[in-house]
Order: sequence, then C-alpha cells, then structure tokens
Amino acid sequence: MGRILVVDDEPGLRGMLEVVLRRDGHQVILAANGQEALAQLAADPQIEVMMSDLRMEPIDGLALLAQARAKHPDVFVIIMTAFAEWDTAVRAMRVGAYNFLKKPFDNNVVRTLVGRAIAAREHHLAAKAAGESQAAVHFVGASKPLQDIQRLIEQVSTTDSTVLVTGESGTGKELVARALHYASLRSDGPMVRINSGALTPSLLESELFGHVKGAFTGAIEDRPGLFALADGGTLFLDEVGELAVETQAKLLRVLEAGEYLPVGGRDVRTCNVRVVAATNRDLRLLIKAGTFREDLYYRLAVIPVHLPPLRERSEDVPLLAGHLLARHAVRMRRGVTGFTQPALAAMMAYRWP
Repeated sequence: MGRILVVDDEPGLRGMLEVVLRRDGHQVILAANGQEALAQLAADPQIEVMMSDLRMEPIDGLALLAQARAKHPDVFVIIMTAFAEWDTAVRAMRVGAYNFLKKPFDNNVVRTLVGRAIAAREHHLAAKAAGESQAAVHFVGASKPLQDIQRLIEQVSTTDSTVLVTGESGTGKELVARALHYASLRSDGPMVRINSGALTPSLLESELFGHVKGAFTGAIEDRPGLFALADGGTLFLDEVGELAVETQAKLLRVLEAGEYLPVGGRDVRTCNVRVVAATNRDLRLLIKAGTFREDLYYRLAVIPVHLPPLRERSEDVPLLAGHLLARHAVRMRRGVTGFTQPALAAMMAYRWP
C-alpha cells in the first residue's frame, strides 16, 4: 500500500478521500492548500502519490504541480478537476501529471487510479535504479520540430494520458506511437496496433472489444479483443477519424471508465490500456460536420502531437537518407557509402509527405 498526500481546500472532500484510501490500506496525509502540500513533501520523503485539486489559493494546482515535479520528481501527481476546468487539466497532463480524476468521483475509480499510480511509480523507480534509458525509439533528424517531439515524449513519459498524433500519410505517426510506448511506464506491456479505416464498423468492434460465442454467424467461441490483448500496455488506434459514430461512443466509454462490452455479451469487462490515436484528417472539421464526437476528441487529444511532413523539415533529408542508405547497404551487402551532390539536391528539392 502507498503513502498518499491529498491536497484540497474543501474539508469534506479531503475527509471523503481519506476514508476511501484508508479502507484500501493506504497511509493518508492531508493538506488544505498548496503551501501546506509543499511543506509536507519537503518533510516527508516517503510520499509516493499526491492528489491535488486545481482551484486553490494562494498556490493553484498547476503551480503546485510544477513545483512538486521540479523538487520531487519521483512523486506521481493525480489532478482532481471539474468538467469546467478540462482545459486546465489537459495542461496539467502535458507538464507531467500522471492522470486526472473528474469530479464528482466514483470511489472505485479513485481506488483503481491510485493503485495504478503506485504501480507505475514502482516501475519508474526500478527502471531508474537499473539505469535504463526510457527513450527506446529515436528519430533520425536534427530539425527543431523533431527535437520538440522528442522532448515532449520524454516530458510525458511518466503520464498515463491519451495521445493524438496528427500528420499527413507517410510522416511516421506509428513511429511516434512506438516511441511513446517504449518511453512510457507501460514499456514492459504489449503494444497492439489496428487500422480503423481498414475494417467495416461491425468487424472493427469485434476486433476492438472481442465477441462471445454465438454473437454472430461464425462466432463459434469466445474471442478476446484488442483491448483485452493490450491490457497493461498501449493500443495504437490508427486512422481514428474513420470510426463510425456508434464505435466512437463505445471507445469513449473505455477512455472514461476503462470498461466495455464484447459484441453479443452482457457482462462488462474492464481493461487498463493507454490509447495512442492517429489520423491524417482534421478532426475539428469532422466535428463541425457532425461525423466525429467532440467529447471523444477532447478525450483523445489530451496530449496532441503534430508530425510535420518531411518537406517542411528539409534539413532532416540528408540525415534520413544517409541512415537508410547505411542500413540497406549492409542488408544488401553493397559498398555504397554516400550520395552525389546532384542526388542530394534532388532529394532536398522533392516535396516529401
């Protein structure tokens, strides 16, 4: 069990969380504001998780998060937020909060999220003690956009929030998804990929959520879906803009509550999966057209990552070309060591995706 610091200026809420957490065997410390919380963190190095409200004075939740991350980076932070504070909660995730709780709370969600935060922290400390580098996937290139993406991936490595990767086809969105997975606290878990645009809505739902025996013709046995197979890891949902509206509602339920129904089933299943979604379409335009849910968009785009096309970062072309040349020269046993200047100039001038 863990040692939890609860920070909120409402005595009733602090007391309620104390009761819920102590019933699970956690040690609970209470603070009425940000100043008290910082004092507790400085005095008690055994604190593992801090649960903090956003709206407090004189130090608000974002300022407390920033100071806690700077001075006590091994303390995992859960932000408590009302729906009206959604934008601020998203900003908190982007600067390193592990996850968030939306008010009013479900006690089971509180217990589950705190348990995950403690487990994730243990994984983080073990990797840190072993000297493991969390960035297992590196990008080839030195342009500012690529460096910014690499820094963002490292910055959010200890968060558990959803990520939306946008960019044209061929820009490397799946590579970003892999980098996010292997830099995360879920790197020991599975990474499962599915292309939403390649399947019919009914088949996609069966692939995502599984089905029970007899759900449809040919369903001769129970079959787990990708959310079950990705449990403890990451699900990369490519071409998320192609999802049918009915499937969007079911995906939203997974993101909000971590639960789903297999096709043809009646028993609710639960999962612990981080979703990284990708699209080459403008989801805001789809929202205006009424073909994509706005609430799902905000759930997916907690951490947005835009991958610019190679033509907008031409300084990366020589490095990427040299990397590919060296790899294929070894594979094909050729002694090619470089490009002529005209060849490089042609590659630099080409309008790459």
